[in-house]
Amino acid sequence: MKIKNFIIAILAMGAFCACEDEAPVLKEESKIDLSENNVVIESKGGEAAVSVKANCDWKVSTSEDWVDVTPIKGTSATTLITVAVDTNKTDKDRIAQIFVRSEGLETSFTISQAVYQAEPATPDNPDAPEVKNSIRTAEAFAKFINDAVDMTETDVWTVDADIDMEGAKLAPAAAFSGVLNGNNHRIYNFTVESDNEYVGLILNNYGTIKNITFGSADGKKYDGRTVISAVEGKGGNHTGLVAVNSGKMEGVVNFANIKFTASTTPTDYVGTGGIAGGAANGAVFEGCVNYGKLEGSGEVKVEFSFGGILGIAKLVAGDLVTVSNCVNNADIDLNVYISKVLMAGGIIGRTNFHVVIENCTNNGNITYTTEVAPKTWASFGGIGGSLYNGSEVIGCRNNGAVSSDLCQVNRMGGILGVLNSGGLIKNCVNAADVSVRQEAANANWQSIGGILGFQEKANADPEVPNLVEGNVNKGRVSFFGTNATTHANKLNIGGVVGMTSLKITVKDNENQASVTAVNNASGVVFAGGVIGAFYKGEGLVAEGNINSGNVTLKGNSTSNALGGVIGGSLVATNSISGNSSSSTLTCNNAALTGAVVGTNIGEVKDNKAAGIINGTVITAENVASLASGSGSSVAAVNTTLAD
Repeated sequence: MKIKNFIIAILAMGAFCACEDEAPVLKEESKIDLSENNVVIESKGGEAAVSVKANCDWKVSTSEDWVDVTPIKGTSATTLITVAVDTNKTDKDRIAQIFVRSEGLETSFTISQAVYQAEPATPDNPDAPEVKNSIRTAEAFAKFINDAVDMTETDVWTVDADIDMEGAKLAPAAAFSGVLNGNNHRIYNFTVESDNEYVGLILNNYGTIKNITFGSADGKKYDGRTVISAVEGKGGNHTGLVAVNSGKMEGVVNFANIKFTASTTPTDYVGTGGIAGGAANGAVFEGCVNYGKLEGSGEVKVEFSFGGILGIAKLVAGDLVTVSNCVNNADIDLNVYISKVLMAGGIIGRTNFHVVIENCTNNGNITYTTEVAPKTWASFGGIGGSLYNGSEVIGCRNNGAVSSDLCQVNRMGGILGVLNSGGLIKNCVNAADVSVRQEAANANWQSIGGILGFQEKANADPEVPNLVEGNVNKGRVSFFGTNATTHANKLNIGGVVGMTSLKITVKDNENQASVTAVNNASGVVFAGGVIGAFYKGEGLVAEGNINSGNVTLKGNSTSNALGGVIGGSLVATNSISGNSSSSTLTCNNAALTGAVVGTNIGEVKDNKAAGIINGTVITAENVASLASGSGSSVAAVNTTLAD
């Protein structure tokens, strides 16, 4: 029996060992290794080899069709693949991604190639290929400017070196219709003297000018020499790096001084700009930057506009000009007498029809130092001076102080001075102070706002509304002066909008900064955390706005009014709802001081308020009674305590 059991045990052990011998072998993990991560190929083209070491089947694909790869697949072995690239005849450097993939596995390497810039033939290198329309020397650029008027849209020129013009004096090109690609090079140390009322390196651009810097040897600072001006006794009309742009200016950087001289008396508007003085239908400004100082002399007897990028866009109905991703870094301080109207902006001075200004930034301070004020009025804005008939400002930012000491009608805004006859300001940020200081006694009405100074008129087309939406003001807004105005428009100051007139919607804006008005004379002041005042015509819609900035009004008039949201709501059709104010409010006229609205004859309902009003803390118990001034003819309804 024992022997039988022993035999059974031996057989069982054999069976177990046999099972162990038949266990499956684990599959090795797939791997792909490349010998290179980044491959650089010469601009004139060539080939490169990359080793693929793999233990699995694989295939190759490319992100760009200008790369040729062989072979396009392989097996579990070490394989050499070849990438071939032709000459890079595009206008910019290029890069491609090469992918090597197996099931569930991917790796890659990059191919990069610079723009091809052929060397011209020289006595030392007579076999070099001829480069058509290549600009490499001062003589070549001077000839280009001289011949530009005869070029057509098929003529493409490239700047293939940085060029020191060695103090050359250039007469401007009357016109240019081709393509000038600067390849990010710099042309500097020259002057332009225009024997024309228009002033610019090119007087009329109908073509494309791109990727080029003027007036700087290193691309960082002004060369101290490059100036664009008129010869003595000339000038007086549009002035800029280009006098009038009707084409495309892309990636153009200006350091040159732009000098305006009022030597003629044009019958139309005049513009001076760092990139272009004027613009016509279809003009495009994309990614342009201005560092150039704007200077001026003489007396301008027509409406005058100046801007860091563009002076004026004078259009007709249906036209369009676009200004996008542009930056002004220059202070704008033009000491020239304007005997009519002055309009100035960090990006654009004036529009009269549809201009779209998008994602632009102003870093320069905007001011005006001439002792004699314009005869009628002035409008200043961090982005634009005055925009008319449906123009749009979207996603822009102002970082430069906007200020005036003119004893004249000032229409001042951190983003825009005047919005007239329809248009919009949307999703913009003002991060700098906006101020008017008038030491001398005067009687001019004023309108000052952190985003918009003055909105005037409605558009005849209901599809072209007046809209101020989604903007943020972070800059202090202030007025200090001795103003005895008796004008119906009074003196208005607001964290977002100074004064609105005729149908407009102001919604979802925020003021985060202080609003201060100090008037040492009898002129009436309306001050608001969001809007100074609205009166005239159809009503205002103000909703979803937030004020967290302190509002202070000091003055002599018993008609002064201050509100956490709006100082004076003076039209019965106004609708002010869903707004909030949480700040300290101080006013010399307690009877017209309200946590939401100072004086009111319209609809004010469903708003929120908190903070302190003339020393009294706003609470859930008193917020309803403090929502509007006690002397207001219509009380605010359903005001609750803000969080």
